[in-house]
Amino acid sequence: MEVAIIVAFAFLSMFTFCEDTYAFPDDAKATTMKEIKEPKDIKEAATASKDVKDAIKAAKEAKKNKKDCARECGNDYDPICVHDPADSNFKPRTFGTQCALDVHNCEMATKWTVKSKGECPGSGGVKLS
Repeated sequence: MEVAIIVAFAFLSMFTFCEDTYAFPDDAKATTMKEIKEPKDIKEAATASKDVKDAIKAAKEAKKNKKDCARECGNDYDPICVHDPADSNFKPRTFGTQCALDVHNCEMATKWTVKSKGECPGSGGVKLS
């Protein structure tokens, strides 16, 4: 008797699971219909926010500045160790020349300055251009 009850319970559980999991043709229309949006909602979604517009403008300006800043620094190697005087946590970096530092400062709008002549101890690389 207990086995029959367990089998019946298992069958009902499986039937209920299958009924909840699969959609029948009549149910398909109800679940695939998308909510209709009002024209005002569509316009607001399609209009970029001020933050996005400002970011796009800044990216275009940076690209223009990069072109304006570009210049050939040659193949000389006269390394300098630079730091950011405004950021005490900045790890000093080595640049191959003063020219490479000037181009970097122009392109990135940074104000890094020479800390010392020669490579920075433990800087892990040299920015040549």
